[in-house]
Amino acid sequence: MELLAAVLAFIVAAMYAIIAFGVLPQLARAEQMEPGLLRVARWGAMAFFAGCALTHLGMGIHWLHGVGPGADLAPMTGMPGMASASTGEMVLQDVLPHVAQVVGGGLLIAIAWSRLEWSVLSKDVARELREHEVQYRSAFERAPVGIVLVGVTDGVPGQILQVNPALCALVNRTEDQLRGSMYQDLYAPADMGMLNSSLTRLIAEGALADQERQVVRPGGQPVWVSVGASLVRDDSGSPLFAVAVVRDITGQRRAEELRNAQQAVARVVSEEGSAGTGMVAILQVICQSLGWAGGEYWESDVGGDLIARVASWPSPGVMSPSTGDAEPAFTRGQGLPGAVWSSGSPIWLGDLARAPGPFARAPLALQAGIHAVLGIPLRSGDRPGVLVFFASQMDEPDADTSTALEAISAHIGRWAERARAEEFRRFVESAPDATVIADQDGQIVLINAQTERLFGYPRNELLGEKVEKLVPEQFRAAHPGHRAEYFLDPTARSMASGLDLYGLRKDGTQFPVEISLSPLETDGGLWVSSSIRDLTERRQAEEARFRLAAIVDSSDDAMLSSTLDGTITSWNPAAQEIFGYTADQVLGSSMSILIPADHASEAEEMLARIRRGERVEHHDAVRRCADGHEIDVSISLSAIHDQHGTLIGAAKVVRDITARKQTEVALAEAKDAAETSSKAFEAFSYSVAHDLRAPLRAIDGFSQALTDEYTPILDEIGLDYLQRVRTSAQQMAALIDGLLSLAKVTHSEISTTTVDLSALATTVLARLQEESPLRRVDVLVEPGLTTLGDRTLLANALENLLTNAWKFTRDAPQARIEFGRDGAGYFVRDNGAGFDMAFSAKLFGVFQRLHSPQEFQGTGIGLATVQRIIQRHGGHIQANSSVGHGATFHFTLAEKP
Repeated sequence: MELLAAVLAFIVAAMYAIIAFGVLPQLARAEQMEPGLLRVARWGAMAFFAGCALTHLGMGIHWLHGVGPGADLAPMTGMPGMASASTGEMVLQDVLPHVAQVVGGGLLIAIAWSRLEWSVLSKDVARELREHEVQYRSAFERAPVGIVLVGVTDGVPGQILQVNPALCALVNRTEDQLRGSMYQDLYAPADMGMLNSSLTRLIAEGALADQERQVVRPGGQPVWVSVGASLVRDDSGSPLFAVAVVRDITGQRRAEELRNAQQAVARVVSEEGSAGTGMVAILQVICQSLGWAGGEYWESDVGGDLIARVASWPSPGVMSPSTGDAEPAFTRGQGLPGAVWSSGSPIWLGDLARAPGPFARAPLALQAGIHAVLGIPLRSGDRPGVLVFFASQMDEPDADTSTALEAISAHIGRWAERARAEEFRRFVESAPDATVIADQDGQIVLINAQTERLFGYPRNELLGEKVEKLVPEQFRAAHPGHRAEYFLDPTARSMASGLDLYGLRKDGTQFPVEISLSPLETDGGLWVSSSIRDLTERRQAEEARFRLAAIVDSSDDAMLSSTLDGTITSWNPAAQEIFGYTADQVLGSSMSILIPADHASEAEEMLARIRRGERVEHHDAVRRCADGHEIDVSISLSAIHDQHGTLIGAAKVVRDITARKQTEVALAEAKDAAETSSKAFEAFSYSVAHDLRAPLRAIDGFSQALTDEYTPILDEIGLDYLQRVRTSAQQMAALIDGLLSLAKVTHSEISTTTVDLSALATTVLARLQEESPLRRVDVLVEPGLTTLGDRTLLANALENLLTNAWKFTRDAPQARIEFGRDGAGYFVRDNGAGFDMAFSAKLFGVFQRLHSPQEFQGTGIGLATVQRIIQRHGGHIQANSSVGHGATFHFTLAEKP
């Protein structure tokens, strides 16, 4: 029994320990969530059950060591009634009930503890929820950005549930006005399509990144905002509402627009060199960057009191330039440009309907939808200006905006000053006359390239020098006085009108000039611009006109002019000589007085050709003289234009060709006679050819027959005689052929075509080589020699020249024949027998021979034929030679024979 009692004591001790160190800490949960009182109670309960566990542990140890019956257990257990009973009875009567009491008490304590803890925790959670709600409400109400809760109906966000004060201030509406309205009504109509698409994505994706939108305030003024949203769903995943966070980014947008405007202006001024076109581009980029309807640039005059509009840019379809101040110019303080110019400060008029200020055209601007205007001063050297911008709505510029606009204005002002200077420099450089700009002391400050060319000085040698450097020595002393007189009355005028002025070049030469003076207002004071024109060509033209007039007066041809309707306007002495009319008699009269009745339409036809821009040259006509007799004339007409190029009349040169006509008639008659003679000659030639050749053929034939049939009967002398008869007959036949060839060459018509002379020469020489195969001759023909001429005649000429060369090189040890080109002509050269130049005059005569028939055969007609062919081709031929050293024949041919 003692062992059983010890085991039960150990079990009870274990139960106390479990309650103390296992159950109570679990019931307490996280220590940081316990209130202070609950934490003290828990630690007390843990101490109690820990003590009970130690007591029963001690009892078990005593029972285990055999503490006998009757032992006093009270000190060990702390419980009365456990002193004198037996061990078994004590276990049954004392230990087990005590165990039950301990277990039951522990359970009651655990249950009570649990209820106490949950009660305390529920109150704590409720308190924390209330605190969090206060915090969340405070954060919602005090958030610096707009927050809006939007209900979701049928899967589409729509009705506004809740808004915070920041959103109300942003859209300029009260919470009552917003709650219950549609979320889409907050935004500009132009954004509606993108907004609906974004809301659809919000339902699908559950969140939207920041997007830029325009919120419309009452009165129509838009505000740029950045909107981000997220969707809140219930436990089933269905959307409950959307939370949108709306931030005002108008300032950021305006700063970005100003930066864009500055960059655009910088880009324009870097690309544009002209102040005129550049200013329009600047107005355009500023207005487009800042969303303004249009702009104008007004510029003051140098040293004056007027400011005028010089450039404007209206947004297409939004504003007309007439919306701005329509006056061409304002005085200082007048109108918006004059007011800004006078004050030197920007002027902003945000509501033209209620406060138009100095803007005089406010009613017209309002009709065009312009409600705000801004004027900004622009400082640009000696030409200050004003930039004026128009907009349907325009907030008053804040400090940052004003600073940015002033920076843009300063940038534009500096560029405008440089652009004007560059434009002036280009204007001076492009001037057709030499331009010299000097100050009141006569010091040269600017010249153009024409000055360098006209005076011969490079630019660096004139800048800074006195203008008298360009004045001839004889005029130099008086020039400073003339300059001082000009500055007393500085107006644009010619210098020393009516006097002969001269300039001095670097090389010391003088030349006549014309000078125009103009004053220039500059930052450095009053300057004078001198435009210098060289009169050398004008003087030469005047001299040419004088010479022309002298030529007209001294001409043998009649020179007259008329208007386009035929009225005579000029008449020279030769016209009087030819027609018999004096200038006083014909000037102002019609040309018809010179035209026979049967040629009346002729003059009008020629004037019509002049009107069409044609030129009439050498028109043969008949004209009537003052005494009534008619003469043959040749007329040339040309148009007369005024200084603007307009056709105003016709000039006529009339030559009396009566004598020429008579000569032409005589020549025609001579030509007819020559043609008749030529035909008779041709008939004679053919008659000679027929009548002479027949007997010669008979003589030659019968002589040959006698030789062949009677050789045994005839002795050598007889045979020699027969041979001489035959030779003479053959020579006579050759002479007849030569004469016929010469006649044909002289009288035949030339048929012009392209002739390959090289090919002709090669053909002739090849034939000669075939006829004399045993001869070895070096032949050199230059290739590619062509000309225009009659192919048959030129072949005949080369045949004669090359055959002669072949013949006369017969005895040369190493014969050589050449054909080629030298300079403007051609040559045939050989190294044959040559001839004595003393007899060269007889070379081209008919039947003229420089060698005997015993030396070289020939008729003496070949070279005469060659000369006639060359002459008919517009050329000439000559020969150079020496006896035993060959001969060279040079000949030329005209391009068109």
